[in-house]
Parts: sequence; C-alpha cells; structure tokens
Amino acid sequence: MQERKKVGFGMRMHQDEKLLSSIVIHFCLNLPSASCGSNDSQLKEHIGVAEMLGDNRKRLILIDDHILVRQGLERLLNLGDKFVVCEETGDAASGLELVRELRPDGVIVDACLHYGTDGIDLTKKLLEEFPAIVVLILSAHDDPKYIHRAAKAGAMGYVVKSASFETVEQALINAFNGKRTFRFGIIDTTSVVP
Repeated sequence: MQERKKVGFGMRMHQDEKLLSSIVIHFCLNLPSASCGSNDSQLKEHIGVAEMLGDNRKRLILIDDHILVRQGLERLLNLGDKFVVCEETGDAASGLELVRELRPDGVIVDACLHYGTDGIDLTKKLLEEFPAIVVLILSAHDDPKYIHRAAKAGAMGYVVKSASFETVEQALINAFNGKRTFRFGIIDTTSVVP
C-alpha cells in the first residue's frame, strides 16, 4: 500500500514498499478552492517554482474506482518526462475536492465510477468549474452511447481500457495540444450526436 505524506511547499512525497530508496517529488498546488479570488498570485508563484526547478510536466489527477488501474497508470505516467501524477482517488466527490485543492493541468477519469456521480457527469462538473482543465475519459466500454456522452460533456478524449499505454499517452498529448481523441483517432466532435 502506498503512503503519502505532505512535504512542505505543496509537494508530496511517495514511498512504496518495493522502492523504499526511491523518492519522487511531485509539484502539486496546495491551494484553496477556486471560489477564492486571491489565488492567482499564489498559483503563478507555485507554477514558477516548479518551472524554476525544471519540472514542466503536465500535472494530473487520476480518478478511477480500481486501485490497480490508478497505481499502474501513475507509475507509467511518472516514468516519462511529459506528465506527473499529483494524486489519485477512487470516487467523484474526493476527485472534485482534489482538483479544487491541487489545481492540476488535467484529470483522467473512469467513465463508470461506482460511488455516486459517474465519470462523465463528473467531467461536466469539472469543466463547468475549471473550463481550462483537460479531461480524458478511460472506460471498459467501447459503446457509442458512452463515447457520445463523453464528447458532449466536453472530454478531450475517450480511451478504452483495453488500449495500450501509448494510446493513453498519445490521447493526453493530443488533448494538451487542443485535439480531441475518441476511439483510436482524432475526430471532429462538432458532428457528434447526443
């Protein structure tokens, strides 16, 4: 089981039983809710510190009710130089709170969260509150109904869990470049039917 301890200035330290000597520091913004108007200067200050230290990876939060999926994705994403997982959780309510607190660049959400709000409805809520955030949907369902709902909710992509990690990574890259990825290609979502 992974243990998280808050370390100083909005950073988090991860310790893992198998990698006790390995410490990864994540630059996560430890800010109050977006409803407080005084956070802009704090936000710029924290982002400036991360950039100053040479960490310009996109910060992500993972929201999936399967812990194995979260842990596996976190490890794979953190290996590269494009993304860093700030935090992960298994339900929509705590996911929304984490986004409010940490202000990540993006969120990867399971389409079918089991406890409360599903991932597609959460996507809509996230984008209403944080219009600039990138949301990528992961799902076990390759069903057009889910895909259309995700596109209509504003997700930047929809990737089935049977896809490769490279597909997830490419969908994230596309999303941060303003391209929406659904199925295994980039689509024009203006023609998506609800």
